[in-house]
Amino acid sequence: MSEQKKKLSRLCLAGFILSVLPLVLLGAVIGFFFLMGSDDFSDFFSDLYIVISILPVVSFLLSLIGLGLSIAGVVTAVKEGRKGKGLGIAGIAFPVLYGAAVIVLIGWLGVTVVKGINDSARDRKTSDIYNMGSVYDPQNTEYDVSQYRIFDGYELNSADNPSSESELKAYAESRLETISKENDVYVKGTRQKATFLIIRRDRFDDWGKIEPIGGVDRWSKEYLTIQYQYQWEFSAFRICYLDMYKDPSDKFIIITNCSDYKVITEFFG
Repeated sequence: MSEQKKKLSRLCLAGFILSVLPLVLLGAVIGFFFLMGSDDFSDFFSDLYIVISILPVVSFLLSLIGLGLSIAGVVTAVKEGRKGKGLGIAGIAFPVLYGAAVIVLIGWLGVTVVKGINDSARDRKTSDIYNMGSVYDPQNTEYDVSQYRIFDGYELNSADNPSSESELKAYAESRLETISKENDVYVKGTRQKATFLIIRRDRFDDWGKIEPIGGVDRWSKEYLTIQYQYQWEFSAFRICYLDMYKDPSDKFIIITNCSDYKVITEFFG
């Protein structure tokens, strides 16, 4: 056996390395996703956004180059009797595996996106605040409602002034003209064509668990509001705000789309 036959084909080796590298990179990203958790991965993705965004392009180019080198390596190895044909064959097979993995990943992402859209649509349908619009252009501002406002620092969920389901129902019946939904946590109804949600303060956290799309916003205004996203045009969303008030008894929190301060004053009066 000559010295020439004992040499390893550098083309086969290089092709193998470049072909397997995309799978290693893809496995590392997927590993980070499952090991770090979705919340941590979101931060990781944000920090390395540019790197991860170009990863598919880089992987495709590496696989393409690796495939070409591997094919050339196998051909030359056969002609010149060099070692490394196994590496060359593996270098041809890995891009195929990588392509299959990418197809599976794209399919998984597609299913995830569709599921997310369906879940979002379901959450919007089950939300009590989704169709309440947003508070704009306050009317009858000569009426002072500041005493009912909820400012940052107010403890939304507090057992200091507990209430019962019967108290909630009696309070709602005395304030609302119509009632569309009620349970042991909150009551939803209307007054003067405006929508009101009356929530027990000692069960406010429970309401937050029931409500799928809304959240307390502490920064947009000087007082607390409820913020949610409303689907606007096509896939676009806009931010909507609902005002929050507290009953003087500190037993109930009221969320409303009412912009008429006269109606608000009469509600609490």
